Amino acid sequence: MKTVKIAEIQDVRFHSLAEIEKEGNAFFRINGLLFHSAMAVDRVDMKRVEGVVQVSVKMTPTQPGLTCAFDIEIPLSSATTSVVFGAANNPIWTRALSKPPCRELSQ
Repeated sequence: MKTVKIAEIQDVRFHSLAEIEKEGNAFFRINGLLFHSAMAVDRVDMKRVEGVVQVSVKMTPTQPGLTCAFDIEIPLSSATTSVVFGAANNPIWTRALSKPPCRELSQ
C-alpha cells in the first residue's frame, strides 16, 4: 500500500498567492514548488467544510512524467471565509484580511 504524504507550508516554495478575477468571478490562485528533491506532486485536493477550503498537495516519489510544480485556482464564493494549507490547516488566505496572512511568500 502506498503511503501518502501531504505537503505542509515548510515543504513548499510559493511563487504566487493571489486573489484574481476571471469573467467576473473571484479566485485565489496558488502557484508553488515542492522543496523535496525526491518528491513530486501526485495530486492536489480541495475540500470545503462550511466556509473553509482545505488544500492538500499529495506528494509521491519522483518518477518520469511527474513534476514538483503545482498551480491551482480556488473559486471564492461569498461563503468562503478562509483557505488553509496542508494537514496542519495553516491559513494562507482569509476574507477578513483579503490577502495572504502568512509571511510574504511571492518573492
